[in-house]
Amino acid sequence: MKQDFQRSIGFHLWLSICASSLVITAITVLVYSSLTVSDGVHASQVDAQKRVDTLVATMARTRAGSTAQIDVTSAANLGLQMFDVIDARGQTLTYQRFGGPATPQSVDADLLSQAINGRPSGEDLQLAGDSYKDTSLNLVNVLLGGKFGHVGYVPFGSVVPGESGVLRVFLDYPALTYTAREPLQRAAFAGLIMLCLSLAFIWHLLNHFVSRPLQRYGDVALRMASGEQVRMPAEGRDEMSNLGRALNGMADALEHQATVDALTGLYNLRHLSSNLDAILAQAEATRTPVAVIVGDLDNLKPINDTYGHQSGDKLLRAVGDAVRAWTGVRNTCWRIGGDEFVVALPGADPTEAMQKASEFQRLIQRIKLNFNGDDVHTTISVGVATFPEDGDTTGSLVGVADRRMYMSKTMRDQVGKTLSGTAPTRAA
Repeated sequence: MKQDFQRSIGFHLWLSICASSLVITAITVLVYSSLTVSDGVHASQVDAQKRVDTLVATMARTRAGSTAQIDVTSAANLGLQMFDVIDARGQTLTYQRFGGPATPQSVDADLLSQAINGRPSGEDLQLAGDSYKDTSLNLVNVLLGGKFGHVGYVPFGSVVPGESGVLRVFLDYPALTYTAREPLQRAAFAGLIMLCLSLAFIWHLLNHFVSRPLQRYGDVALRMASGEQVRMPAEGRDEMSNLGRALNGMADALEHQATVDALTGLYNLRHLSSNLDAILAQAEATRTPVAVIVGDLDNLKPINDTYGHQSGDKLLRAVGDAVRAWTGVRNTCWRIGGDEFVVALPGADPTEAMQKASEFQRLIQRIKLNFNGDDVHTTISVGVATFPEDGDTTGSLVGVADRRMYMSKTMRDQVGKTLSGTAPTRAA
């Protein structure tokens, strides 16, 4: 069953859903990661600015001037890596290091200029070897990991009034990568579980509501194609029921094409073989007789030769209409060959069958058609067989009636040749 499903439409739909779900999940995780990292970076930047402000306030209270110093405990609490005081030319006036790279960071001229002009500024940094480098704290950088920090340029006059120069402060961003990774790992784990459960549920739904119904419908369709009289389930209003009704309609159309003569609208030989058997079985069960009349038109070929095949087809349609109207039951009359017809008469004994055969001949003789200005009649030779006297199967009864019809036709032809030759009979 699993292998059948893996070859089914449902399985391919499930694969498509899997691919779509994975893409959507990946995009969702990417957007969520980007937002999480962005929020984390922003929070770190705000926190760094607060720590810079705290450091400035602490140093201002000490009024240490250009020889400002700060204790190690305060530096650790602030996440301070180093600070220095630089003049307008970028020359270091004082320097104190608490951690981080041993090599002092080069001065950013733009940030220095802004601070000299009284506008505090700063930027993000990433530790690279033994020094910091400017960086853009994006999703990839943060998730790949590393040590990140912040450098702030503050006018030194805001620390010690009357002093010139710039206070440059280096702070670290503690656990920035961890803070970003932890919620992402939890979200990814939860998303993976939800995705797996969803795909498993979708697998079950597709298998139950798509693949299995299609498998059943396919099996029924194959049975229909083999000739079984089965029908598709089509009771509901869902898509499968609509499909069932469509297939039933197609089967009916194919059955009609296979069992109905397109020219006359009568049933054909295929229908005779199955339906007459059912009539005989019913007659045997009820112990009633059945008569079979086989008739063959006498002058179809001369009409075709004289007036064309379209005229012959018109005659056949007229005969078919007359036979169907005479029997009153559509499934007891057939056209089984070019000009050969069969009529079944359930309940007719041999005497009644002969009367019906004569009536059948008179019915055909009353047909009058006009071809090219000529009123043309036709005649039909018939043979009769009855159940159970002449046989108890479709083949035996039709065979007996057919032989008797040809005997009658031979005699009729001989008489016809003597009287009027083989030309079509024209109305007086």
